[in-house]
Amino acid sequence: MEVQECDLNDLGFCGLKFTWKGQEMSSFGRVFQRLDKGFGNIQWHLKFQNAFIKVMPRVKCDHHPILVVLGGDG
Repeated sequence: MEVQECDLNDLGFCGLKFTWKGQEMSSFGRVFQRLDKGFGNIQWHLKFQNAFIKVMPRVKCDHHPILVVLGGDG
C-alpha cells in the first residue's frame, strides 16, 4: 500500500539532505539518498503543527538517525 493511499504526508526535514550513503564505487562514485522519512496524517498534523524531522549525525552506520521534534522552531 502506498503512502498516498493511507493519506500520509512527509513531515519534511531539517539538517542534512541525505540520510543514507552507499559504498564507494570506482566507476559510479558514492550514492547518497534520503531513505529515512517521517509521515503523519491530517489529524496528526493538526495536533503537532510545529513538528519536523531532524536528521542527526551518523555514527558507525550508513544511515543517519532521524528525530521527530514535536514543537519548536528547529
